[in-house]
Amino acid sequence: MNTIGHRGETQEILTIRLARLSGRCGSTPLDDPPSHVPPATDAARDFHINDGWLPIVEEELFRFNRYGTEYIASCSEALLKCHGIKRAYDQFGNTMFFRGEHRYGWALLPRFSRNRELTIEDCHKVTPQELDAMRRFQEGVLGDSTKSASIFGDGRRLGTENAGWWHLMQHYDDVDATRMIDVTTSIFCALYFACADWDGSVDESVDGKLYMFPYQPGRGDTPNPERFRKTGPIISGEDETQSTLEDYFTVEGSLEYPRFRTAIYRNDRALAQDGYFVWQPMFTSPLKTMQILPFRVYRDAKREIIAELASIGYTRDRILGNHEWIRQ
Repeated sequence: MNTIGHRGETQEILTIRLARLSGRCGSTPLDDPPSHVPPATDAARDFHINDGWLPIVEEELFRFNRYGTEYIASCSEALLKCHGIKRAYDQFGNTMFFRGEHRYGWALLPRFSRNRELTIEDCHKVTPQELDAMRRFQEGVLGDSTKSASIFGDGRRLGTENAGWWHLMQHYDDVDATRMIDVTTSIFCALYFACADWDGSVDESVDGKLYMFPYQPGRGDTPNPERFRKTGPIISGEDETQSTLEDYFTVEGSLEYPRFRTAIYRNDRALAQDGYFVWQPMFTSPLKTMQILPFRVYRDAKREIIAELASIGYTRDRILGNHEWIRQ
């Protein structure tokens, strides 16, 4: 017999368990309706679909976990597995976060350090290489009316020393991006990126990857953190908020903890992707954070998952928008 799952269940045992579960999808209710629900007659049903759809639901149940515990092959499987883990972890007591990557073998590194040889001389602040890349990005945006209008629309332009530029650069730069890594509260957005690259292409030769973080994957920030004797080192669990460009990556305290940030300037992409940012001082090393598994998104299921996502509104245009001038 083939042993699957973390409980060592055989495929036959799992099939029996799913068969019992599918019995709950029968047309006869297992429980009486709540007392406040008026009884319905056959001639006046509110639910206007006959029971012919139930076998389809049963088929979905039997497909669950067909490739093993670590694999995801549909949107419903992703929801069941991630929500099951979250329920066991803290009964949905806090927000969970996700990240999708269309190639399973990648390390959890930001594009800025993935694209170059980089030596960090001081982990406590922004590097000269980052500032140089930022000035190039700002000149490209502010010097091009099409790019500027695409990012800011009719809203206010940011001053060049506003830290919100780091979040804009993360989403709109076609060369470097930043030391940050994108995460999202939307499992559907993460699933899209676990199946497709930014240009919409799908690589069916390799599995995708779905990270599920059961809690905030990094240390947050606050304008007034608790300090030792008011002015000493930070002793609270959050950093002091930094709002200027050169101070934004300033680190006090431990260099080991990842940092978690919300966009200062909530641009269209951050909103569409339900996006947040995580980074760590030593960003040339893979991000250190608790990740459940992560899951493999089965390569042969990528296109079907993308079709499922499109049917509920999670298309490339919705997630990324239509900015032809930037790298997609």
